[in-house]
Amino acid sequence: MHQLGKADLPQLLKGLNAKLAGKSYPPSNVHGSLVAEEVMREEGRTADNVDRQHWYVDRWPDFRVIMHEERLPSFECPVRAVWTEDDAAAAEFFAHPAFRIPEFWLGGVEPAILDALRSDYTFYNDSHSDVFVLSPEGVNALSSGTDCAREGLTYGPVAPEDAELVAKHVTYPCTAAYVRTILSCGLPSVAARLMSDGTLVAWALTQPYLALGMLNVMPGHRRSGLGRAVVTLLAKQQLARGWTSYAYVSGTNVGSVPLFESLGYKRVGRAHWTGCKIRGPS
Repeated sequence: MHQLGKADLPQLLKGLNAKLAGKSYPPSNVHGSLVAEEVMREEGRTADNVDRQHWYVDRWPDFRVIMHEERLPSFECPVRAVWTEDDAAAAEFFAHPAFRIPEFWLGGVEPAILDALRSDYTFYNDSHSDVFVLSPEGVNALSSGTDCAREGLTYGPVAPEDAELVAKHVTYPCTAAYVRTILSCGLPSVAARLMSDGTLVAWALTQPYLALGMLNVMPGHRRSGLGRAVVTLLAKQQLARGWTSYAYVSGTNVGSVPLFESLGYKRVGRAHWTGCKIRGPS
């Protein structure tokens, strides 16, 4: 098992891109995080959570498993995201003494990863999201369509001073500090504000793993096309950078499914967020 340094990440991204080339695959947290790291490196940025992030592979440079591990203030145990080309390799990876810890949180992993861990770990607070990816038809429609902007509003990036309000309306454990960390990465975001007084009424951000997320429209402004407007504007920014626009839509957030589908996003899979506790002595 190998822990990688910052200097290794461009090579890791290049290797992962080569493994994914020509394949139809749902974007993963790991791939998105590596692309975001490359963006920050090219722009000379450093996120304020850099000291809490670690990257591991099973072999180097010919890896089969990648794990991104991070310590987040809103979680008491490490948060892990995993990419693997071999489920058996993933099971072997997590069985290694260095990674066989009593408890951790898995974020945005495919069901196969859970299957690989099921014999050694119990899961709790398991929730799932459908993965929606903007289709080629959706890309063409966004490129030629309008922004669905509403009169009386201005559109711009989410500001650091918006972090408290944004975090308050996130449906999973989230802090204002985490929102500010996202904003410090320089990743695209869209905020809609009343032109009259600057009140923030709708927003969407790009997560550190490049998923479109934290979409919210404030009560009193819903069903007015604002959700469609901010998603459209943010997706256009993502596409302009050469990224795949994708989103995790919670299984309980049925209202967002028609919105994404109407914009040309297609469901390509399912991802799980779950706590993992080891069975028996660690």
